[in-house]
Amino acid sequence: MKSLPSWSERLLHAICPHELYEQIEGDLIEIYNYEVKTVGERKAKLRFVLACFRFFRPGILLRNKFSLKVNQFSMLHHFSKIFLRTSLKNASYSFINISGLVIGLTACMLISLYVWNERSYDNFHAKKNQIFRVRHDRYNNGELNRQWVGGPMGIGSDLKSNFPEVQRFVRLNKGVSGHVLGHGNIVFKEDHILFASEDFFKIFSFPLLKGIDSLVLRDPFTMVVSESFANRYFGDKDPIGKTLKCNGKEEYVITGVFKNVPENTHLKFDALFSFESLLKILGPEETEDLLTNWGWEGNYTYVELNPLANAEELQAKLPDFVEKRMGAKLREWNEWMAFTLQPISSIHLYSDAPDELESNGNGQTTSFLALIAVFILVMAWINYINLATAKSMERGKEVGIRKVLGSARSQLIRQFLFESFAIKLIALLISAILVVLLLPSFSSMVGRVIDYSVFGTMKVWIYTALIFVLSVVCSGLYPALVMSGFMPVSVLRGRFQSSSKGTYLRKGLVTIQFVSSIILIVGTFVVYQQIQFMRSSPSGVDMEQVLVINGPTATDSTYLSRFKSFCHSIQQYPDIKEITVSTDVPGQHVSNSNGNARLVGQDVSVGNMYQAIMTDENFISTYGLSLLKGQNFSHNLKNQWKIAIVNETAMKQLGFTDPEKLIGKKMYLWSDTPEIIGVIKDYHQESLKQMVKPLVLVYDTEVADFYSIKIKTSKPIQEIISLTEIKYKEAFPGNPFHYFFLDDHYDRQYQSDQQFGKVIALFALLAVILACLGLFGLSSYLVVQRTKEIGIRKILGATVQQIMVLVSKEYILTILVANVIAWPMAYFLIQDWLDGFAYRIHLELLSFLVPGVCILLIAILTVAIQSVKASTANPVDNLRIE
Repeated sequence: MKSLPSWSERLLHAICPHELYEQIEGDLIEIYNYEVKTVGERKAKLRFVLACFRFFRPGILLRNKFSLKVNQFSMLHHFSKIFLRTSLKNASYSFINISGLVIGLTACMLISLYVWNERSYDNFHAKKNQIFRVRHDRYNNGELNRQWVGGPMGIGSDLKSNFPEVQRFVRLNKGVSGHVLGHGNIVFKEDHILFASEDFFKIFSFPLLKGIDSLVLRDPFTMVVSESFANRYFGDKDPIGKTLKCNGKEEYVITGVFKNVPENTHLKFDALFSFESLLKILGPEETEDLLTNWGWEGNYTYVELNPLANAEELQAKLPDFVEKRMGAKLREWNEWMAFTLQPISSIHLYSDAPDELESNGNGQTTSFLALIAVFILVMAWINYINLATAKSMERGKEVGIRKVLGSARSQLIRQFLFESFAIKLIALLISAILVVLLLPSFSSMVGRVIDYSVFGTMKVWIYTALIFVLSVVCSGLYPALVMSGFMPVSVLRGRFQSSSKGTYLRKGLVTIQFVSSIILIVGTFVVYQQIQFMRSSPSGVDMEQVLVINGPTATDSTYLSRFKSFCHSIQQYPDIKEITVSTDVPGQHVSNSNGNARLVGQDVSVGNMYQAIMTDENFISTYGLSLLKGQNFSHNLKNQWKIAIVNETAMKQLGFTDPEKLIGKKMYLWSDTPEIIGVIKDYHQESLKQMVKPLVLVYDTEVADFYSIKIKTSKPIQEIISLTEIKYKEAFPGNPFHYFFLDDHYDRQYQSDQQFGKVIALFALLAVILACLGLFGLSSYLVVQRTKEIGIRKILGATVQQIMVLVSKEYILTILVANVIAWPMAYFLIQDWLDGFAYRIHLELLSFLVPGVCILLIAILTVAIQSVKASTANPVDNLRIE
């Protein structure tokens, strides 16, 4: 006969009412032994556990030894009464305690929502673990030259044909020009339209509300639109079968409607054209070349792998595939290319190529903010521990009396844990309200849309509950153990004994708080310095009063004459100084580049990557660029694509240090060989986060991307904008008028860094507040412990200043130690952040000294409150403690 396992007996004893235990145990043992023989020991144990849990029926639970009996309800009522009395009696202490927890919990919850939002990007795709984007890397002379997320148009079909791991692929393309769509009198310029191949909705989880996923993008000149897009053009009418004209040329038939794209995806679009449409527009000859030539870039390719495929194994096969297909040709050019599979869920945080479809986040920043959230929450817990233990001296007699009257230590622990639970619950409720109120402002600060829908996610509530439980246990258990451990005789006689371990622990906790605070303040200081350095450093571009207009997308053979008419009409006004047209403007990545540019006569192996801006003779003067040598473009239609100007970096890459010797040389640029007629001084086309790249200005007045207008300031700027809009619409009817100012456009490059700086500054401030609250608690604890000593010293003639020094000196030492620990940690963290900038400040002692001194002064002021209170107290009252 088998006996019950020991754990089974404990389970039965815990669940079964005491008066029924022996009888039920005998019955269950008989059943258990019978089932061991009939169904096996494993199933018998499982059935025994299920039989035990049947005792959770309401009728039995009322008799259960662990049910809430009348005396237990009385105990909870008693605990609640003590908590309320103690809280009201020490209102200021309770306010400080709850405030610290509210600050910590609110900050932690807000940052956690941001981090959760950043890490949720593209996780909604059902096949997220199978979808990869193909990144195209180019090397020159063995060094990584550039990374494109847009690569050759044919790489998707090549991978599918050669590797069984690839199940499907989809091509995406921005197209050859902008998109102005019209339906009747309704015309909009659309910036979020992509050409997509037919398997798009089979791979990605963007729900189709109308249409069939395999058909909506199959035929040429068909399109799929979002709900909001359809409503913008057609209102409440069914858009299926209706047409939209693009750039006054092609008409697209709407074949499907998809649900609005969520915010947490790197693929943001309002409509999709079928990829077959792009191939028709380009024509059969160019299409054939694009689909087979790996030299073209600009096409985005996503592949779906088979569920059993291993992405790392496939990645390892790709170099041999490149060697087989292009190895000999690439070696001839002294170049190499590689294809990298990027998991779709990692793109938002860990991809930052120049041609990203959307501005992505930063994984390093997100992880750093997550670390800050943990630090601030731990600091709030430390505050509670320090304040609770500081206050424990005042409750020592209460504990002693309770123990004399028969209270066990376990009861006292439960009481103090209940108080911890109550305080944390109050703090959590207040924090939840604050999070709801502050979420819109916080979303604006971090530049992300975090709406109230996050509260409908189960994970958010699970994490909140977990934080709450950890808060109660981690910060409540130590004070409960300390207070419940007082010896009755000692505390009733006023002899509090503070162990050296407890003292070192509390000081260590405060040190941790200040280490965290100092790191955050140093970080804030350096981030501010770096942003100011970038914004104040000369960019080499005159951006003042430059109005930039998006050029017309609907152009034809009459474009050049209409552009000239537009220029002539606005230059009649004295407030318009100059106008230039270009494919790009400062403040953005140059859209055109040639990967094998070199001087005529040079071997193909010395070719390098050069950026190219097509522009006219007014580009240099409009932007205030410096011409070092040579001459500017002059208005001559015969010189289109025949002449070029390079910057200093391009000159050096071509092998020259004297610009005069480069003048007159010709260079290969795509299929042309323009003559270099001038060299301009380097300017920062992009932000100072990027190195100045080799740049070629090519003379081409027929481009229509951006019109930059240099304005004088004699009239109100809005009047000039209105005038320009009238002339623009006269010259280019049917094209929407969109404009921006160049200085705002350029500064937008620093927006993410400015947002990061604001967030760091805010939470650094909160960290300092929490650290000071912790210091306040520790100094309170010390003053209570040394009350009689302070009284005796005052009787013996000690001055207020001497008492203040006595109380403060330990904490000044603590802050100095915190600085010594924090500075090296801050140095390495900040150096890592600064390494992401091509042009950056150099860390100096002042960057650490200023925050360190600020923290020290704040700490001294905090301790001074307790010091003054102790030094001005009546010594007779202090000595009456016996």
